[in-house]
Amino acid sequence: MHAPTVGERCFVMPPNSSNLKWFRTAYLLNSTALVMPVLPFWWTEQLGIPMNAYLGVLAIASTCALLLDFPLSVLADNIGAKYTFGAGLLLFSLSFVLVSGGNGVQSFYLYALTNAFAEGLMSGSNNALLREIVGESGYRAELYRLNRWYYLATSALFFVGVASYLINPRALFAVQALLLLASSVCIFSVRTSSRRAQGMGKKGVEKPSFGKLRNCDRGALRFLAGALALCLLLGYFNGLMQFQNRTIQLMSGRFSILGGNALWTAAVFLFVGNVVTSLGVGKQIETRLRQKSTLLITTLFLLAAAGASALISGNAFWGVLVGYLLICILKGAYRAEYSDMAIRSVPFPHWTARWVSLVSTIASLVGSGMNLLVSALVNSDMAGVQLCWTVMALVLLVVANLLIFVSQGAYLPYVKQSMSGKKSIIRFFYNAHEPPALGQMYPTEHYRRAIEERYSSIVPQSGLRAVPMAHLGALPATRNARDFEVDFRYIDVPSLCEVSADARWSWLEGSGLLRDLKARSAVTSKRQKGGAETSATDNLLAASQTVCTCDACCHGNLDPGNVLVTDDGYLLVGWDLARIAPRVYDEFSIVFHPDIPTSIENRLVQFEDLVARHDDSCPLRSADSVDVAYMLLEAKIKDCASWGDSPEANRLVASYSDMLAELKGYRASTMAEN
Repeated sequence: MHAPTVGERCFVMPPNSSNLKWFRTAYLLNSTALVMPVLPFWWTEQLGIPMNAYLGVLAIASTCALLLDFPLSVLADNIGAKYTFGAGLLLFSLSFVLVSGGNGVQSFYLYALTNAFAEGLMSGSNNALLREIVGESGYRAELYRLNRWYYLATSALFFVGVASYLINPRALFAVQALLLLASSVCIFSVRTSSRRAQGMGKKGVEKPSFGKLRNCDRGALRFLAGALALCLLLGYFNGLMQFQNRTIQLMSGRFSILGGNALWTAAVFLFVGNVVTSLGVGKQIETRLRQKSTLLITTLFLLAAAGASALISGNAFWGVLVGYLLICILKGAYRAEYSDMAIRSVPFPHWTARWVSLVSTIASLVGSGMNLLVSALVNSDMAGVQLCWTVMALVLLVVANLLIFVSQGAYLPYVKQSMSGKKSIIRFFYNAHEPPALGQMYPTEHYRRAIEERYSSIVPQSGLRAVPMAHLGALPATRNARDFEVDFRYIDVPSLCEVSADARWSWLEGSGLLRDLKARSAVTSKRQKGGAETSATDNLLAASQTVCTCDACCHGNLDPGNVLVTDDGYLLVGWDLARIAPRVYDEFSIVFHPDIPTSIENRLVQFEDLVARHDDSCPLRSADSVDVAYMLLEAKIKDCASWGDSPEANRLVASYSDMLAELKGYRASTMAEN
């Protein structure tokens, strides 16, 4: 995890140990371990709800919660995670009040309805509140710590719940309602800053300037195949875990240990499952499999799921126990594996939250649909229901692996305005634990070789913080009849264009980029005129050569889109036009770029500061900075106009023309003052 940059505006609450204590207490109090072993028996045996109706209604309730999740998440963004999480806990408490005092099928329907709304309110807002309390950097560690102690601390409650149920079940449900009420009080006791102070991250970052998918070609279809496999797999395992959580109590409750009440057996099963989960066995298995292909991992997971359901369907004590333990191990393994797969397949930069949310929602709908289908087909035959999950695992084994196999070679176009003829793509690796790669397809072999030469000779000597050309070891550059491709490291951090417009100039002054431009070493190599691929910049280059004799290793296209905003400064990408050129070439390009708004006075002051580091013999040292800026702006306008009648070219021509007019006004005002 990285610290928030000026381009991200992540809000972190001031450190407050009491806030964390309130949250931890609430986290433990909202456990339903007391009623988990007995609740299915209450509905199906005491109140006579048919098994298929029980599973079907709860599956529908889960689906409704998913549909409510997005609008309620928007509500959380507007009023605060604390309030939606607390309201969800209050509603959750009300659902157990209904259980405690209800009779008949109507109370079950009301319970399911209030649970759906409570789940929709709490989904996401609990994690959002924790992030506000401990910050982004401490979130994962705190969540892992909470979950580990949560499973250990609540394991004994299974037995307490069974004992209480045998004495007075309605009193048990009333106690559960009180615990949830106390949990909501703890959440409302957390002190959060106002929504205005938080800013919700909306004012600090403008909308991404990345293009949308324009062409549905083979690469995009392969991406969709991989995304479909991900949703199906995540949906199947979500649905299986959802189903087993609701039915294992009933399956294990058919056995009696040492002649005691069968409810004690259900408590033993849940206790053992909690211990296995808290030890992190599934996560350890997933970590060891991380070097294997997704095809192999998926095959192993689905075979284990099929075997677990088949064992449980046999209705033998040891078969049910072993099958349930396999389910508990899979629970810790599949989430890590397919969550990582989701992160590795984010289709556009900075879409991480939206993409993960979309995948999770679709997967959850798939899982709920499977639960509804099974409950509708098999009625109350528990062995038959388990065998259905076994069959679905085997069918998915073929379908998902076929989709993952087809997904190899998946990519999406990375649409960005460029003056060169290259095409950029983001390549995805569904079958390997590899991050996405930025692929660039060049129009000719000569063009590609020229770029590689510049990366190997000019970039290392530039004195600027650059992302060098880095071929992926397992993915050599590919070549075909028309395109010549090179794959780069893909860095998912914001560019300067994505920083709030009013913060870009101050970021530029503090990033270290201007300092590094000043510190560049002079070179004595022969100036490069550039080939046909760089003709769009000839006017600015020619004008720079007439006023500056200080040569340096230049980026050649130093605009905000090629400046990445990082935690410790900046990184420069897009070195296709790198060359030996006058120092002023880069200096003017960044200081006078219209997408970095500031006054003309600030630009001239910074420009003169850069020129002061040029050699004493450089003509710029004695030239009037306003005259030089005027000449270079005119050259830049000609270059932009040479792009043709495109929206980007027209926008830049208009922006540079406005700056030129501002410069004229500045000259006139200074002359009048003198």
